[in-house]
Amino acid sequence: MSGCPNSRKCGGCAYIDKKYEDTLQIKQKFVNGLLSKHTRVLPIIGAKNPYYYRNKVHAAYYRDKSGKVLCGTYEEGSHKVVPNSGCLIEDKTASKITETIAKLLAKFKIYIYDEKSGRGFYRRTLVRVSSLTGDVMVVLVVTDPVFPGKKNFIKALRDIHPEISTVVLNV
Repeated sequence: MSGCPNSRKCGGCAYIDKKYEDTLQIKQKFVNGLLSKHTRVLPIIGAKNPYYYRNKVHAAYYRDKSGKVLCGTYEEGSHKVVPNSGCLIEDKTASKITETIAKLLAKFKIYIYDEKSGRGFYRRTLVRVSSLTGDVMVVLVVTDPVFPGKKNFIKALRDIHPEISTVVLNV
């Protein structure tokens, strides 16, 4: 699999450009350095598939210069949003849901929160996917408990993603 074009900016996958075996060695050395003087450290057991494993996904939203609503993740150490469509470590279902929400935010004309001005309504989304059951929880993070068109927004989201079992509104 090829590397991620945003890995240096987002910081979510620092080793994505390395061979998986090399990343395991780097991580083993790091853990050994932290813990070996306190306890016995067992070898790291690698994943069967080192891609698309992150079952908890945070997405922030912004408008590009043309006004299109896009989603991504915060650049490491900042609150600048880096687009991450096609992220190699996020669960594919979660990524699709965050991208659907970006489209629905535009369709429902919902104002995206602007960190600089402190204005706007929709802040971010959290999606959790159960690898055991396939259930999906979506948390919509907003700035006000009054969400105009909330029922229609959630209905539209669940029509596209019927796998969503829980929707939480977090103010």
